[in-house]
Amino acid sequence: MKTTKRVFALVLAAMMLAMMIPFAASAANNSLTLSMSKDGFEYAVYQVATINTETGVYTINTNDTNVTTAMKTKNQSGKDFLAALDAASDPGTFVGTVKKGTNYTTSTLGIYYARVSAWPDGVQNKKNTVVVPQYTDGAWEFSSASIDLSTSGKATSGDISVDKGFSTSADNHPILMNGENRVTEQFKGQDDTVYFTLEATIVGSTDQKAKKYVIYDTMSKGLTYNNDAKVYYLDATGTEGSDVTADFTVETTKTNAKLTGEYANGTYITVTAKDDTLNGTAFYAAKKVRVVYSAKVNNDAKVGTPGNPNTDGLEYTNAAGKSDDVEGPEVRVYTYIVRACKVDASNNNTPLAGATIGLFKTQANAAAGTSAIASGVTGSDGYAKFIKSGDTNEVRLAPGKYYVKETAAPNGYNLNTKVYEVTVNETTSGDGVNVNTPAITNTISKLPQTGGEGTMMFTIIGGSLILIAGALFVVVMKKKSSK
Repeated sequence: MKTTKRVFALVLAAMMLAMMIPFAASAANNSLTLSMSKDGFEYAVYQVATINTETGVYTINTNDTNVTTAMKTKNQSGKDFLAALDAASDPGTFVGTVKKGTNYTTSTLGIYYARVSAWPDGVQNKKNTVVVPQYTDGAWEFSSASIDLSTSGKATSGDISVDKGFSTSADNHPILMNGENRVTEQFKGQDDTVYFTLEATIVGSTDQKAKKYVIYDTMSKGLTYNNDAKVYYLDATGTEGSDVTADFTVETTKTNAKLTGEYANGTYITVTAKDDTLNGTAFYAAKKVRVVYSAKVNNDAKVGTPGNPNTDGLEYTNAAGKSDDVEGPEVRVYTYIVRACKVDASNNNTPLAGATIGLFKTQANAAAGTSAIASGVTGSDGYAKFIKSGDTNEVRLAPGKYYVKETAAPNGYNLNTKVYEVTVNETTSGDGVNVNTPAITNTISKLPQTGGEGTMMFTIIGGSLILIAGALFVVVMKKKSSK
């Protein structure tokens, strides 16, 4: 009698478990096939128990007390039973592996448990599965002949991606969804501020927490980081939340191997999720992590078409211990220089060295000779390179109009006071030199350049004295002749 009651209780519990756990609807069958249609997922299959189809008695294949108790508990929910199996180190007898291209098939009726053992990058949702046969119309059968473990939300994943672009200001961050609306070029001058936006996909979930999450940024030597990085979470719509910089550690180093080639001697920034962040829930509730920061263009910036590159990436380790480095797109900041030419108009416009020329932002400043951006002295080739006081390289300029004017003429030449306009545009190529202004001409002085009224007066007086002396000489000679 006790045996009959126990069998009935187990049958009842099994039936209730079957009703609580979702299955793909199909005709009943005594054979079961577990499959996986998605790449990267792998499930380990365990036989938790077998059933005697004549007596209805289960033989349990695990020594785990929680699993055994869950099976024997009347009115046990499928959710609690699955939780007991998920927590068990010994859920039953291992019988096979399921992954794409590798199925598990059995004709032995019993309870089977499929536990995910590997998953692809970017997994967002994955669940273990338990299969319980049902007693229908006087027979024990599996409710489905075939179950794809990737269905019913049991194994969904997305790609891990990293994006990068420019912002218009510190408070205006563009939405960067798969590269849409992403600005990849900026045209700036020396000391101008450039605002960057980085976005990376969240890795892991609340039940499969990531072990490492580091967004990195690599800047070329021509960009100086302003130490102002801020971090935000984005939801599924791309909406930015509040500042969560405190959830991360921001560091800079110049020892990373990525600082080679165009990035040699540049800056390497890392934004690392803290352990508490990865072990919490807020991180996984987000869709992406956004990092914003700014940098200034310095006078080491490459000019013209090479530009100054900046790129980002994501290094992570997921819950399964798999590590990867996903590199993001590259963006570039462009800047330019100008040079002014000086020629001798009285000598077939040959290049003229020794002229000091100023570079100005406005025509008014150029005319007055005040507030020069930079200045330069022409060399033997006739060109002046504009360098700011204290710098060693030529001043970097954004596209726009500039003005040049000679502020000191070479020795022996007149000063040219004309203001010349120079235009820098975004199509400037090559080494970035833009000399599209007429040559500044000079003519040889007829009098010493340091002359003036005083010198001229002395010249006139001197000439007069010579004339007077000549007249006196003539008078004296006439007197001698008369004697």
